[in-house]
Amino acid sequence: MGFAVLLTLFPLVALSACPQGGGNCPAHVGRGLLQASVESTVATHVSGETAKRLLQGLHVNTTDIGIYLQSLVAKVDGHNYTLSKPEKTALETIGLMVGKMQNASVMQHAEDQQEVNRMRDLIQNCTSDAAASLAKVAAFKESASSTRKAHAACRQVEGSAKDDKTLACTTYQAHRETTTPPTCMSTELSAEYVKTDDAAKKKQMEACLVMVKSWLTPFHAKYEECKSKTDTHKNKSAECGSQQQAFEQAFCLYESKLEDTCTAQNSCRAKMIAARNSSHDGVKLAEAARKADFTASNRLLCFLDVLRANNTHKRKTLLECQNQSKQTSKFDIVYQDIPGASDCQPELTKPCDSSWQLQEYQSQAWHSKAKMEVCKPCQAPTTTTTTTQKACEPGTAMQTGNDSLVPNTTCTAILCRSDEYVSSNACKSCAPGTENAAGDDASGVDTSCTAILCQAGQRVQNNSCHSCPAGSKNVDGGHDASGADTSCDPIQCGVDHYVKSKACHTCPAGKTRAAGDNATEGDTKCDATLCKANHKVVSKKCEGCPPGKTNVAGDDSSGADSRCDSTICTSNQHVVDHACTACPDGTTRPAGDDASGKDTACKPTMCPANQFVQANACKPCPAGQVNGAGDDASGADTTCKVCSDPNYSRKYLWACRGFCGCTRNQDCKWCCALSANRKWCYRKDFSSGAS
Repeated sequence: MGFAVLLTLFPLVALSACPQGGGNCPAHVGRGLLQASVESTVATHVSGETAKRLLQGLHVNTTDIGIYLQSLVAKVDGHNYTLSKPEKTALETIGLMVGKMQNASVMQHAEDQQEVNRMRDLIQNCTSDAAASLAKVAAFKESASSTRKAHAACRQVEGSAKDDKTLACTTYQAHRETTTPPTCMSTELSAEYVKTDDAAKKKQMEACLVMVKSWLTPFHAKYEECKSKTDTHKNKSAECGSQQQAFEQAFCLYESKLEDTCTAQNSCRAKMIAARNSSHDGVKLAEAARKADFTASNRLLCFLDVLRANNTHKRKTLLECQNQSKQTSKFDIVYQDIPGASDCQPELTKPCDSSWQLQEYQSQAWHSKAKMEVCKPCQAPTTTTTTTQKACEPGTAMQTGNDSLVPNTTCTAILCRSDEYVSSNACKSCAPGTENAAGDDASGVDTSCTAILCQAGQRVQNNSCHSCPAGSKNVDGGHDASGADTSCDPIQCGVDHYVKSKACHTCPAGKTRAAGDNATEGDTKCDATLCKANHKVVSKKCEGCPPGKTNVAGDDSSGADSRCDSTICTSNQHVVDHACTACPDGTTRPAGDDASGKDTACKPTMCPANQFVQANACKPCPAGQVNGAGDDASGADTTCKVCSDPNYSRKYLWACRGFCGCTRNQDCKWCCALSANRKWCYRKDFSSGAS
């Protein structure tokens, strides 16, 4: 194939990739890299002028370069032609120019890839901002849930109060409808009877008064019960009404924040995705032009090598150019998928919608007994869209691809990100320790951030909420993170608690400790409880000994169980109500009774023969007197008898008989007594009873 023909078929496709003056090409794309540096057009197809401009270092377009190369090819094609020095210089200039263009292609490829990545990151920022905002929305959702539970609990109590009222008032009503006042009320309780001095009338009045009291007391009690239950139910209903409104407001706030977050994400993503698509369209045009330029420039360089080659190698070099296939994959742009959105689903219903009321109120078990307040709907949000034929108003921005100075374009309100507020139609970052949900309209009035209030168990440090240090607490929360640093209160341990690792722990069983340990300080210990006297340890506690048992003081209640010892009575003591008690006079008992057992009794002292009872003690009979055995010393005093006493009985006979040594079988019994140093004997015939 002729060399000139090859050049005429040379595919300078980049020349038409983005036509000169085309309004659809992005600014960074230009009109193809081989034409990007050409700012003036050389006179039509004049190769001599082209060579002159090349030698002068002026810009030359690729069309003229092609024509110039054709003129050179015509000289060398089929001829033994040697290029002149100016021609060689022109070819070197062309080579340098093409090399610079290829280097620029590499740089612009990197810039286009960065642009694609930037658009991806902008969309990802929409997702990240939504995720951060959703984390804050969760607190509003929790608040709505808490107020829902409080309202439901209140309504349940209200239902019970209504049942109590119904029962009490039904009972009162039934009693009121069936009871009959005493008939005496109309007469005996009139002023005539109440103020009378007449005894008979006064007596009738007082009898009627008793009857009326008996009738009125239960009647009044039922009335008071009905009234009390009615007031309780009324108060509880009012309280529940307030909690209903608090729940509806909390739900509206949560729903609004959630909807704002979802709307802001959707709006942000719509704008950024539209910008991405527009950017991708431009980059794709530039990518195609860049690859075409790269292919064309490489063939130009190859054919320059043909022209530089000696006549012997021109044909070989030309064949290599024909077979040349350069890969353009290094200029591929990676177009990432659109990043996913945060899962943000607005509530389908809101307070006062019929379906919302059905779910939150009417389907609840307590609803039938509740006195519901009128539901208050959420306030409708406002939106702002500006259409102008001038520059966008403050706080608005034109849509991607529109010119803010061209008529019939639309400016949309700038929506601030989370933790931004509007000041003079611009979004500004919230001050440390404050926050704001995404979605403030920069085209509207100024907004403000709200102070972050720390939750219970948190304190303020460097304008952010941090957990209380170990051993301290913040029960109520509410510390303002926008203000100065705050501190938590030390935890004071209660009675029978000790400190370990900055926390209060219950003392082990059997140990105690006074209240007041500071949990932020060092560890403390509980003290063993020592039982008092007559107490024992049972399951780590001191318990009193059972009646009739004792124990010394000092048993350690934190140790093993201990026991009390039985009280053993000494001699002449007996058990009365689990206590050792001295035997009554005239009685005795051996030692050893167990006071923890049943009551015991002392045994009366029985006097032997010739002793008598005196002051509950056995005493010997006086000289010359005798007494039979068996007098009970616990009883009354007794006396001894003389043998001459005509009133002595068989009892004394046996005493004398024993003293005198008489036998029992004698018909006549002799009784002897000693008096001074003399002995007399008296005879007694017991058979006849004669002396």
